[in-house]
Amino acid sequence: MIRMSKRTGITAELRAAIRAAEQTGLTRYRLSKLSGVEQAVLCKLVHSQRVVRLDTAEKIVRGLGKRLVIVDDPKA
Repeated sequence: MIRMSKRTGITAELRAAIRAAEQTGLTRYRLSKLSGVEQAVLCKLVHSQRVVRLDTAEKIVRGLGKRLVIVDDPKA
């Protein structure tokens, strides 16, 4: 599960999740095939050259085998 709050932001959370998945052997090519998101988009996201729309984030999260949860953080 990837939790998004106003404090961290979805782009930073996705970037971290993709990097963690890469550490376990998932390639961006494979994530691209699993998620339906172009490999170039994933690359730009990981290298902080792009922010992500919610619908794209949802596809990436599903490709990672996780769920996207948006939480209300009263401290934010």
